[in-house]
Amino acid sequence: MRPLLCCVLALFISTSTQSVAQNLEVLVTPFPPFVDANADDGGIAWSALSDFASAKGVQVSPVYRPTARIFSQVDNDNWQASLVSIPLAPNVAVIEYSNSEVSYGVFTNDASMTSLRNLKIATIRTNSRSGFHREMEMAGAVIVEVDSLNQGYRMIRAGRVDAVLGVGIDGVAIGAQNPEALHMSVQLAVLPFTVFVNKNTPQGREAVRLLTP
Repeated sequence: MRPLLCCVLALFISTSTQSVAQNLEVLVTPFPPFVDANADDGGIAWSALSDFASAKGVQVSPVYRPTARIFSQVDNDNWQASLVSIPLAPNVAVIEYSNSEVSYGVFTNDASMTSLRNLKIATIRTNSRSGFHREMEMAGAVIVEVDSLNQGYRMIRAGRVDAVLGVGIDGVAIGAQNPEALHMSVQLAVLPFTVFVNKNTPQGREAVRLLTP
């Protein structure tokens, strides 16, 4: 009976550990096209994280929150993981889930263009002006709000705008039908594919064990 009991206990512990990591709740802020609740794959960043995690036995679930709410939850240690960059701490593990380099910036048809002054730039419509919008406006750009990146890229092909605020992965404009004709004239940010995990939680500890070499 004793060997059988040990086997049952081992199976119970293994099953419990797996269930802990099966559903890692990840705090995210809508930031198309990286994180997009309206996209079938959840956005570029979310899709890459989901594929990476599931291949290692971890199921991730998005929890959409405003950025301020995310920082509040982190301050109160009420979180499991976050795609939003947070301050490093002893309980925070930073895991890279893709080797690709993601750049956020202004795409134009002219590789020699480096100034934003008087450029009409198509950007995705948001509820509030981001720091990137303010930075472009201070540089003299004219913001033209659109509903999607596809719309922005159609407008630049038609000559209705001069540029598109978009995303490049390894230098290629994502979502453009003619990416070879577009150049990132001004890079506003390089966004790493990293997820922040809270090792103070059972879910976080097990996720770190499974997701890291």
